[in-house]
Amino acid sequence: MARRSASVGALVMLVATISACSAAGSDVATDRADARVVELTVSADARFTPDRIEVQTGETIRFVIENPTASDHEMFIGPADEQDRHHAQHVGAPVPDQAAVPHFGYGKFLPAFGDAVLDYTFSQAGEVLIGCHLPGHYEGGHVATVVVSP
Repeated sequence: MARRSASVGALVMLVATISACSAAGSDVATDRADARVVELTVSADARFTPDRIEVQTGETIRFVIENPTASDHEMFIGPADEQDRHHAQHVGAPVPDQAAVPHFGYGKFLPAFGDAVLDYTFSQAGEVLIGCHLPGHYEGGHVATVVVSP
């Protein structure tokens, strides 16, 4: 059993590394004091509020994320293909290891009753998603859309 868990962990890290490499070519996680603050809250029915955010290309957003629920959650930023890759990492990880799935600067794990801050610069116009990929959450609609205007 320990060998299987180690193998799954190694696979999760490999997929995470591949995902991070492709994500790095688009938008950028930052640490900027001049960011616009957007408060993002996880609701009791596993939804993000707000579930739609509008930003401008080049704008840095400081997401202040609150999880006032008794369940763990996460927020991961990226286009649909990145969401799919990150989701595969969670599917491959045992339930006790969900908090350890890496975000590489593109998201945060949110423990029950926890909060987090993430600065993120949107460099390309289009739609970017924010998803929670803990088991059953993304499939259940735990997604917000960021519309990036030129």
